[in-house]
Amino acid sequence: MSPFSEEQQFVAHLARRAAEVALRHWGHVQGQRKPDGSLVTRADLEMEELLRTELGRAFPHDAILGEEQDTLNRLGPGRVWVLDPLDGTLNFCQGFDLWAVSIGLLEHGLPVRGVVYIPRLQRLYEAESGAGAALNGRPIVVSRESHAERNQLLGVSSKVHLRYFIDGPLHLRSTGAASINLVRVADGAFVGCFQESHHLWDIAAALAILRESGALVSDLTGAPVESLLSFPVRDLGPPLLAAAPAIHSQLLGLIRPRSHAAEAPE
Repeated sequence: MSPFSEEQQFVAHLARRAAEVALRHWGHVQGQRKPDGSLVTRADLEMEELLRTELGRAFPHDAILGEEQDTLNRLGPGRVWVLDPLDGTLNFCQGFDLWAVSIGLLEHGLPVRGVVYIPRLQRLYEAESGAGAALNGRPIVVSRESHAERNQLLGVSSKVHLRYFIDGPLHLRSTGAASINLVRVADGAFVGCFQESHHLWDIAAALAILRESGALVSDLTGAPVESLLSFPVRDLGPPLLAAAPAIHSQLLGLIRPRSHAAEAPE
């Protein structure tokens, strides 16, 4: 029997439906550049339209923030669904399997529900406040490592080297999709993830999953990140470090900004 509510199961099913839309375009899609330099495809637009329609029908009083439709200017204290219908659009366009459907729910700015579905790998990460986090129905928790070592992986955003030095013995990995970087901390594959460039829709679902898996998420001062009410709705948000609590402070000490860092948003 699933530990998750009917609402959570509905959202997981909806993520799979959105993935079916994407897969119809897989292998024969071209992206177009948006004003911010990122890519958008027909798949992105069709997926977001599906998600907005179904969430609006099921939860008519909730607000919706999505990457592709600019209809919300600020977060309010109520329930807000935060959507990245296709996280990793560049990967998708190039036929690289690491892209995801990301659906998160904020209540009073707190990430309380999340689904990150990676269709090509058939990996569905989900979490609900108080019910834990799971991968394909099996509970997941963060790594128990307490010291940074050479055989460990640290997730990073793809252009982190332009703005930051990361010292230490760990190997750096970028999947090309922020939501996937972050959920790999939740399942213990990465001991941490330094996400220095992101939008709200990149992280909302993953933060709910991280929270329920036992991860600590902070800014670069070490202050915990809980509510997202103060985060910009359309602009890039502040750098975040997500990690297993036992190793978080050590990882934080390995990250140093470069002087005269290049301006190169994700």
